[in-house]
Amino acid sequence: MPQNFIRRLPFAAFAYVLFLSIAASAAERDAFRVDGVEINAQAGDELAAKSLGLTKGKQAALRLLLQRLAAIRDYDRLPDANTKTLNSLIRDFSLVGERFGGGRYLASLTVRFNPSQVRALLRKAGIPFAETQSRPILVLPVYQRHGADLLWDNPNPWFDAWRRAVEGNPQNDQSLLPLILPRGDFSDLTVISAAQASSGVAQKLAAIMRKYDAAGVLIPVASPSATVTATTLKVSIMRFGGDLDGVAPPPRPLEFETQPDESQPDALLRAATQVIANAVETWKSANMLTSGAERSLQVIAPLTDFKSWLTLRRRLDRVASLIKINIARLSIKEATLALRFRGDAAQLKIAMAQRNLDLSYSNDASSWILRLR
Repeated sequence: MPQNFIRRLPFAAFAYVLFLSIAASAAERDAFRVDGVEINAQAGDELAAKSLGLTKGKQAALRLLLQRLAAIRDYDRLPDANTKTLNSLIRDFSLVGERFGGGRYLASLTVRFNPSQVRALLRKAGIPFAETQSRPILVLPVYQRHGADLLWDNPNPWFDAWRRAVEGNPQNDQSLLPLILPRGDFSDLTVISAAQASSGVAQKLAAIMRKYDAAGVLIPVASPSATVTATTLKVSIMRFGGDLDGVAPPPRPLEFETQPDESQPDALLRAATQVIANAVETWKSANMLTSGAERSLQVIAPLTDFKSWLTLRRRLDRVASLIKINIARLSIKEATLALRFRGDAAQLKIAMAQRNLDLSYSNDASSWILRLR
């Protein structure tokens, strides 16, 4: 790129680039949006049924959102909202698949909530919350049976249970920790084996992570042991990927005992569902915002050209915890930015990683450095 690039910009464009303050709100479209709320209401006529169903659907969407952001321990304290408050929380909504008939109304509802209003609602109730959404995490469910590790084998009841748990949860894609499962075809088998997954072979885990463009890999290794009265399932959790460094796995295996009259598939499904809940709660805990306090941080961002600056700015726009970005200095080679954010520096680093940004402190430069991945 020519060295006089910035000098040749029209003055208005130069001023826009140099002095722009960025409101970081794009990520909120993910964290504060609830899709797929099913409405099924009945009343004296179709219009009354729609009005009733829409009110109940909005209330259900708010409940799903608050449960997404808050810890399970606070679910019983989540605030309810009357119609007036509920409408003030909603930015907009849409309906698809509307059907009327016989006084019944059916539809699928999507609601986008106003982030600042939702935050205020939770803070007023004294409930801490998280809003940083991870990039998808790949799950490799390894089942140990008769001394052998099973992953791609058919049958693998542990893999089947995870498929039921993940694909059966309509809110998984909108979770703060969305999970994906590999297809399990021949191409996966050539990348990593069951033994390599359970042994944590870094090179192989990195390869399967790249194949699915995942932020990290969770490896739940399940080992059943039977007694006369019940079957106990021990589940050890391993994780791989720098983006999950701040999210420690359980220090010891989890244990699940088959309930009376519970089938093996249902017992495995219950275990997988609990492991997912634990992982999501751990992610929330690492990213929990305990107050409305805001912090400031100055960073230096190395640049290669104007395109890299635009890429950086676009990714910063999607960091959930960022409130505002002021440009202190901008040149072809680097930008100096003043960041205003919620949480602490460790949480900001995790949030940056979800948008393919590396934030680290350089002792040599005595400054925080922000780099594009």
